[in-house]
Amino acid sequence: MNGGAHGSIRSCNRSDGLMLDAPVRWFMQAWYRSRESALVAVPFPADAPVHRVFGPDPMRVLLVGNGAASGWGVRSHELALPGRLARVLADRTGRGVQVDARADRTRRLVDLSGLLGEHDLERCDVVVLIAGMNDAVNLTPLDEWQRSMRLLLERFRLEAPAAGVLVLGPQPVQSVSTYTGRPGAIADRHRRRMNRITAALCAERDMAFAVLDAPRLPPGEPGHRSPDVYTEWAVVIAERLLPVLRGTGRRDDGPQAEPDRQRATAALLPDAPPDPRLDRITELARTAFGVRFAALSLVDGEWEKYRSVAGSDVARSPRLHSMCDHTIRSDLPLVIPDLAKDPRFDGNPAVHGRAHLRFYAGYPIESPDGYRVGALCLLDTRPRDGAEFDTAALSELALLAQKELWASAGRRARTEEAVTASA
Repeated sequence: MNGGAHGSIRSCNRSDGLMLDAPVRWFMQAWYRSRESALVAVPFPADAPVHRVFGPDPMRVLLVGNGAASGWGVRSHELALPGRLARVLADRTGRGVQVDARADRTRRLVDLSGLLGEHDLERCDVVVLIAGMNDAVNLTPLDEWQRSMRLLLERFRLEAPAAGVLVLGPQPVQSVSTYTGRPGAIADRHRRRMNRITAALCAERDMAFAVLDAPRLPPGEPGHRSPDVYTEWAVVIAERLLPVLRGTGRRDDGPQAEPDRQRATAALLPDAPPDPRLDRITELARTAFGVRFAALSLVDGEWEKYRSVAGSDVARSPRLHSMCDHTIRSDLPLVIPDLAKDPRFDGNPAVHGRAHLRFYAGYPIESPDGYRVGALCLLDTRPRDGAEFDTAALSELALLAQKELWASAGRRARTEEAVTASA
């Protein structure tokens, strides 16, 4: 740590004792809890925290943090920062973009590392961290902020050495109508000191740092209710990311560690009846593409198991003969115009046997922590022209299936917790 960052802390301790005085901190924490009751009616996204825009040379962006990252005021991540940022980045770069969000508005910086869990950071092209709103309002001690930020940045550097990192300090506290008045002014003073520490830590690690501006809104409109706010921030973030992205390109995203992938697959394979929501998606895929079969497959151990299938009543097939096993070896779509002409499937009974499958298209499905667990796949008994196949449409359906698969797992987990609690 250079003298500038330490100097910021010493200066704050000497000249602004109010900021670190325990009674003031207790007051601010109580004020924060009282403000939380005003957020009960504010909507937050309830869908899967991922948004994808199809395109060439796709990049993966991990958005982690609280505040602006959590999607205050909208019910879908498509309308919040993941969706807006994915579309703006795709427009500015001409590349495909997938934004995965790991955000929780209630967490302080010291708790954010837990949001990442076992997420495979090495697969990210860019990491965007937005943090500090809760810490500013709660007057997190500056030495604790410095320590927590240093640890998180070091984790990014060690686990995602090839990724670009952009750290964003929060917008002014008083730009959120819930946090106005004298307490909000105190929080803003603390926020500025936190941002100076963060800027110094990022500079030492050659990581980009910026501070989010207050959204430009009509007078009286709360700063957390309009999707336009997220579009405005997405534009600003994209501009900051462009220099970072120039140092990143398509990385070799090949096969993943099988034990970790298996663990992620097992969490999404319930001993449960068919899910009508997933069945509607596979039937839509079958009819939209005019194919004989469509399935949401999960590759588990020695078997390919079908979480949902349209056009067949097969529940599983050997992984040895699986086309989806090839799909999960990359994060790109796999389209095989004529299976009979592909040497990978010489002697495959599904191709050369009674089923006589000729065409295959699959798009990988991921677990919440980024492991490719299966695919949304299409199969037909007639070969097709692969150049005319609409991989973008398949991508959209695959993302829809992925979101529903995650939601189904979440509903099951909540049911199990309720049963355990009532026992």
